Amino acid sequence: PVDISAAAAELLSRRKATGSLHEFVRQAWPQVEGGREFVDGWMIGAICEHLEAVHLGQIRNLLINVPPRMAKSLLCNVFWPTWVWLHKPETQFLFTSYSANLTIRDNVRARRIMESRWFQTRWGDKFGLAGDQNTKLRIDNDKGGYRVTTSIDGTTTGEGADILVIDDPNPPKDTSETMLKAALDWWQGTMPTRVNDFKTGRKVTIQQRVHESDITGHILKNEAGDWVPLIL
Repeated sequence: PVDISAAAAELLSRRKATGSLHEFVRQAWPQVEGGREFVDGWMIGAICEHLEAVHLGQIRNLLINVPPRMAKSLLCNVFWPTWVWLHKPETQFLFTSYSANLTIRDNVRARRIMESRWFQTRWGDKFGLAGDQNTKLRIDNDKGGYRVTTSIDGTTTGEGADILVIDDPNPPKDTSETMLKAALDWWQGTMPTRVNDFKTGRKVTIQQRVHESDITGHILKNEAGDWVPLIL
């Protein structure tokens, strides 16, 4: 016999996760952090709420500052883009950090979620992963969406996206004048050209502060009117 109550609970759980990024994070957490307990809090809720607003086009440019070890990369690079694909699988993402290893790590985590039985039994009908572009550097789906990873000093020639996600553009352990200038040169020269559409393209920058002249410092001093800040 079919357990109707269990089926109804499963349907409700799926609907909650589809409609709320915060709920999706709660449910998806064991898929990437099975050995570490999920500890919820208002900061996670605030980040999720702002990321939802970016998805909806209510925020074009979002700046988030958080202390280290606050799940910022998981939220912005793993859970959120995966959740966005439930609604708009054609969305194209470009992820950049000071280190390519960090963006590659998060690509692997996102793929782990999407290939999990937990995800496939709930949303397997939304999109499929393209086998010819399912690597550590790039993941494509069969609806035209993709997520490409690179680094500040990496090659992004020819790559554009609907949403740019910049996670820690400044290396925390190197705040030399040379590194600060390299990040700023990339920010002012390469980064703005990577959006597919200058009218609708969106950007999320999330960073732990490392120096008064880091990318956040530049934004707050020179571009504050163009960004919505979430300083935690």
